[in-house]
Amino acid sequence: MTDYSQRQKGKTAVIILSIPLVVMLVLLSRGLSQVESFLDVWQLALGSILVLTGMIFMSSLKVTVGSGILRIDLGPGHFGKKIPLSDISEIERTTIPWYSSGIKRIRNGWLFSVDGSPGLEITLNSGKRYIIGTDDPDGLEKAIKNITEKSSNNSSGKDLEI
Repeated sequence: MTDYSQRQKGKTAVIILSIPLVVMLVLLSRGLSQVESFLDVWQLALGSILVLTGMIFMSSLKVTVGSGILRIDLGPGHFGKKIPLSDISEIERTTIPWYSSGIKRIRNGWLFSVDGSPGLEITLNSGKRYIIGTDDPDGLEKAIKNITEKSSNNSSGKDLEI
């Protein structure tokens, strides 16, 4: 069951990555027409494929909260992280600069972002940190707090009212 779901589009990363892709495709088309060196053409083709793959994975960031899990998926969903909500000790609003896109190692944790935007810094009981870029930090924070409060009320012996 999903209590919250939001997908952020990575416009800045796609625009920035499209510039070298266009340059490589133009050079590749010229290389194919002049066929000076097969190795040069192969390198341009491989570079174009790598940049295009980067664009696909940087195109969106989906954050879902449900079933006691905070899930972060980059692009089509092949790279991401699952964080048990019971492990979260602190949530704090933050701002992510436009040049901090992708999955990055930060002090004591990881950053997940596809566009410079507001975000949430989540600290776990273990001290690990995760910074998550989102267009809806209020909604994400509220969803996490609602579920963690429900589970803490339920685990303290109180019955949930239906």
